[in-house]
Amino acid sequence: MNDRSNRSDVRPQGNYSRAMVSLEADDQRKVSQFRQRYGNALMRRRRFLTALGSAAVFPPVVATSQQLKVPLVAMLADDPAAKSGGVDAFQGKLRELGWIDGSTMRLELRLSKVQDKSTLAEELVNLAPDVLVSAGTVLTASLAKRTEQIPIVFINASNPLGSGFSESLAKPTRNLTGFVSFDPAMGGKMLQLLKDLKPNIHDVTWILNSEVGSDQRVVNIFQTATDQFAKELNIHLKWVEVRSTAEIETAIKGLSSAEGLIVNPDQFLSSNFRLVIDLAAAQKVPAIYFWAGFVTQGGLMAYTSDFEVPFRSAAGYVAQLLRGTRVDQLPIQLPTTFDLHLNLVTARSLSLEIPRQVLVQARRIVE
Repeated sequence: MNDRSNRSDVRPQGNYSRAMVSLEADDQRKVSQFRQRYGNALMRRRRFLTALGSAAVFPPVVATSQQLKVPLVAMLADDPAAKSGGVDAFQGKLRELGWIDGSTMRLELRLSKVQDKSTLAEELVNLAPDVLVSAGTVLTASLAKRTEQIPIVFINASNPLGSGFSESLAKPTRNLTGFVSFDPAMGGKMLQLLKDLKPNIHDVTWILNSEVGSDQRVVNIFQTATDQFAKELNIHLKWVEVRSTAEIETAIKGLSSAEGLIVNPDQFLSSNFRLVIDLAAAQKVPAIYFWAGFVTQGGLMAYTSDFEVPFRSAAGYVAQLLRGTRVDQLPIQLPTTFDLHLNLVTARSLSLEIPRQVLVQARRIVE
């Protein structure tokens, strides 16, 4: 919004002023005669127009309503984004910036399951919103397939360049910009945390669904980076695909308490968080997650980029887009801060004593 507080009244100057001063006396008299002759008539006409009312003088009410059209923002997210406070953080930041749902703007929110993402994406695009917002790589891709004109702000996308959302981070080349959630080095940090908890651990299983909830290119990047860390830590890392709840059960029930578990941050596993947490607890397997919400629901620990930061930052991007900023003026941003979340109640149930060097790293602890 432009600041107009320092603007002064604009008055004619220069040649116009000099021309007025140089009027000949004869011209001055003609002006005076014109005012005397027509002045009263002009005053009567002014009163007449006023009496006609606003219908004759002002634009129709319909035109005014169109000029004051409330912007529409449409958001496609999933249950973990809502339950972990991300959606609330997004709306809260919008309010701080003066964009209030039902007042200065309208927000249409849809929470997606794995099966209905295409239907909901189509529905939101058909609303023709001013800005679209998506949480996660898969939901972003679903929206991007359906529009090349509506600006899309993504939150927690894994690999925007590899996913084709843009050819550049600094200057987005399509109608998408936003915030990246993961760094491939996070896998190595998770292995180290499991090793700190159980120094004798040698086997770790990473479960994932690369067909439904992940971009295969992102999986490949994570696998390459994490396999290298595993070798350095003398850990045998096994990647296990799970494409149904039955396969989740088989994968986790096959683990012993001497092993470790890493749960991929894909939509399929996020949607089945309750099953995953309960199975890990039953097998007494130390598990680590990418979402803080797993820990508040009973998971042992999570190592994640600050979950609320990209949602709040996305609200800032939405506000700028609504004010007229172009997508290519808003760079795609990488995560800069990471947090460790611990659940000491779960640790005690697994007979695990959390070492001090792990405790001091934790930002949030459930006791």
